[in-house]
Amino acid sequence: MEPSSVFETRELREELRTRRRHEIGETKSGVEVGARDETDARALCDELGRLPIVGSVSARKLSWFDRWQVREHLAGNYIGPPDPTQPFW
Repeated sequence: MEPSSVFETRELREELRTRRRHEIGETKSGVEVGARDETDARALCDELGRLPIVGSVSARKLSWFDRWQVREHLAGNYIGPPDPTQPFW
């Protein structure tokens, strides 16, 4: 989902928090929000697409690996790509 302008990004994030929706990722121009299933995703797209602070909304199905990464992130495992400045043990 993309805000209608760069100045609306903070308001969009606050709106997601009030709706108890989790950001599962960030893109160059917006944020990715999780949904329980396809029906929930479609309803969320319709609901958020009507807000004036939202520029565009789209939905996509996550792959198995993407779902695994989201679960790990939400569980508190924030491991990222390897840091080349640290030794590999």
